[in-house]
Amino acid sequence: MTQAMINSRLRGYFQGRTVSMNKWWGVWILVCLTALLCASVGPAFANELASISGRITDSQGLVLPAVKVQAININTNVAYSAESNGDGLYRISSVPPGIYRVVVEKTGFAEIVKPNVELHVQDDIALNFAMQVGSISQTVTVEGGAPMVNTTNATVGTVVDQTYIKNMPLNGRSFQDLILLTPGIVTQSAQSGANFNAGRGMTGEFSVNGQRTESNSYTVDGVSANLGAAAGNNMTIGAGSSGSIASATALGTTQALVSVDDLQEFRVQSSTYSAEYGRNPGGQFSFGTKSGANQWHGTASDYLRNDYFGANDWFNDYLNVKQPALRQNDFGGTLGGPVTIPGLYNGKDKTFFFVSYEGLRLIAPQPAAIFGVPNLCLRGQAATTCTDSPAPAELQPVLNAFPVPNGQDFGDGWAEFKGSWSNPSSLDSTTRCKR
Repeated sequence: MTQAMINSRLRGYFQGRTVSMNKWWGVWILVCLTALLCASVGPAFANELASISGRITDSQGLVLPAVKVQAININTNVAYSAESNGDGLYRISSVPPGIYRVVVEKTGFAEIVKPNVELHVQDDIALNFAMQVGSISQTVTVEGGAPMVNTTNATVGTVVDQTYIKNMPLNGRSFQDLILLTPGIVTQSAQSGANFNAGRGMTGEFSVNGQRTESNSYTVDGVSANLGAAAGNNMTIGAGSSGSIASATALGTTQALVSVDDLQEFRVQSSTYSAEYGRNPGGQFSFGTKSGANQWHGTASDYLRNDYFGANDWFNDYLNVKQPALRQNDFGGTLGGPVTIPGLYNGKDKTFFFVSYEGLRLIAPQPAAIFGVPNLCLRGQAATTCTDSPAPAELQPVLNAFPVPNGQDFGDGWAEFKGSWSNPSSLDSTTRCKR
């Protein structure tokens, strides 16, 4: 479409409309152009994408060259194609994960259609076809066949797809528990002196087949998501000179990697992976995010926790401390679809976008504890006769900065304070719009 045609259509749209309508149309076009720009940005690397390869023969087992093979995404109608070579071999590379319809066609032979071919992150599957002589209008639909497995390498790994992501209960809306579905993976609690053990291979979270927790590598849509090194104590290097840990949030959750609502699936390769994953000797964690489709789709959610729904814990009751506040709201939403500018551009079957947002507002209660604080006599605030002399007036502001004692008075200027409190925190996780 030329610039003159675009200008003509724009004049046709805005001619005769009010200033208010012009303003809203301008906002709508700006939003759509922004989505179009974002949708044109592809993944930076291709190692999250899948591949299909195989051999094409005739009914006699002879190889067929120049056969067109297409993998068509059933949600977007975007086709990825290849052509068999002189040995009948074909390979379709850089295919995003999803469900596809594979179509094989050549003049003089009946068309072959294999529906519902599901590709996962980093899949490399083999599909061989035997074509029958016939009219191009004839179609042979292949419903069954041998299971599609990776026959090109000996990689050992596990794929966690939408079936688990949607149906498994996830504490804190974080998918650490899903990673533990992979055989050979155990957790090393970050609460067991992580900072003290910095530089000793213990600041990470997951140990894969006995490797150090800092020996794993994380990617999201092919882009590195490794934090690097954590801070250590006593002049030690946090994660060792060659280690890395995942880019987790300050709360230790995975929203900094990818939101659960934006996560399409992920693959964990635990051993015998190819040389392209040469950064670290541990597990290779590859996360793939969702994409837009021809149909508009979106979600909205809010997960709530509140002290109103729970009783006080035993320790607070024992110390006669009131239940501290608990407020947790984990909310967010997603939106995806084709990029469309009415009358100017229709992105159906061509251009798509997907955006997501997740926010967390948390007021987390802390365990009740007993502290020693200046007593009322030392502060000069006692209502009765004191055996302790008040501190000089110059020190009173400092002493009054401590909590007011609510327990036993030990004398000598000290008293008991029993209490609990809640710490506020918040997280905001967003994803770029993507094709």
